[in-house]
Amino acid sequence: MVDDLRALGRWSLCCTYIAKHAPSRLAMSQLAFFAAAALYDRAGQPQTMTELRALLGDVSGGSIKETYAIFLSSRSARRDGLGWLVQYPCPFDARRKLLCLTARGRWVIEGVLKYMAAV
Repeated sequence: MVDDLRALGRWSLCCTYIAKHAPSRLAMSQLAFFAAAALYDRAGQPQTMTELRALLGDVSGGSIKETYAIFLSSRSARRDGLGWLVQYPCPFDARRKLLCLTARGRWVIEGVLKYMAAV
């Protein structure tokens, strides 16, 4: 029971942290998508939008373009983009566009991870 409460506390802190830095319209499925993209990039294995969608399954929600576009910089896809992710061509296959963290995105995910370890 105590471990469950700690895990719930960590989850609550992470959600609160994200809520401070993201628009209110951000859905949990979008947050899951960002977390997966961020963790793969931090591990040195950035993934494509399609690969992340396959990994998350139905959790990623409806329109995949809308799911991830909110995280791209305003110049890339949307005027109101958060600028947490950027797409780069894969060095081995230029047709593949890898989702990588920007400095701002790295700052956000590091904050989330800090809160996860706090409780």
